[in-house]
Amino acid sequence: MLTNEQIEIFQSLVDDWSDKSRFQSGMCNVYAPFIKIVEIAKTNKKDYLPLLFDLLKEDFRWYQAIQLVIEDGPLIGPNDIGNVNKIIDIWTQFGKEKGYIK
Repeated sequence: MLTNEQIEIFQSLVDDWSDKSRFQSGMCNVYAPFIKIVEIAKTNKKDYLPLLFDLLKEDFRWYQAIQLVIEDGPLIGPNDIGNVNKIIDIWTQFGKEKGYIK
């Protein structure tokens, strides 16, 4: 279980990354906060991955952070590329199947 301090640090990094990447569509804008989020999440996947999956609901770009943390992911078919809602659905289903989402 994460402490309040851990959650606050995580959220601060998320807010910082969101501010810096607001007008960019891809994760090619990997700023230091994004890298730190991935590093932190790798230390405690069980507790941080649900937070990342929650972020995915708001911004589909978080699937790339999730993929870096778990070093795995679902297959996105060629017909689904560019379909943000479909990508979110595919990742959400994957998260449920793997037990990252309750």
